[in-house]
Amino acid sequence: MRGVHFTPPTMHKTLTSFTGSSAPAEFDHPRPARLLEGNPLRTTWNHYEQDGVSAGAWSCEPGAWRIALPMRAGWRVSSVLARPA
Repeated sequence: MRGVHFTPPTMHKTLTSFTGSSAPAEFDHPRPARLLEGNPLRTTWNHYEQDGVSAGAWSCEPGAWRIALPMRAGWRVSSVLARPA
């Protein structure tokens, strides 16, 4: 985008394992104005937060909604590990 400068965060040189972590589950639904299909329950486990970096696991029921992230949200990396057949 023109006129926008973004400096990515410094990458950490360590790998954090969530094995054995007991992060509490947080439950929510997408905002009603953003829903496109269904009203899926989303579950998030925030395992790590430090220096502006967070990591965790996320699960969601089937559905669809518009995602809107503010510019200050920075980088977001996601991996889909499984989906219903």
